[in-house]
Amino acid sequence: GMYCKVAGPWLWVEAMRLSMTECTIALPIAFKQARKAKRLRGNLSLVLGVSMLLAYIWRALWSWSVVVNFVFIMLDREPFSLTSFWLTGAAALATVASCNTFWLFKILIGMKKHFTKSAKEQN
Repeated sequence: GMYCKVAGPWLWVEAMRLSMTECTIALPIAFKQARKAKRLRGNLSLVLGVSMLLAYIWRALWSWSVVVNFVFIMLDREPFSLTSFWLTGAAALATVASCNTFWLFKILIGMKKHFTKSAKEQN
């Protein structure tokens, strides 16, 4: 986000879009805390799980759209110039998007474990 802000006014919108994804960062922490306190049962489990899953699906897709928009903006401004400045920006944004995608898969795996464990306990 800071890279886009420093890069120039034409990227400020992308910086704000990337910053918006940070509003979902508390969901995995809440999920883990509820699980540690053994309060992750019933409706709370369902609400936290579904909201975290939806938030991280949105977060991953949104992050990748920022990367794509950044590349299109840079190609429009400097179509034949692969400067280290914009390659660094593209790599940084792709890293953030990749991390968000990685966490989405970790959440999916964790939810699968949690709900299959819950199903086994009920049987």
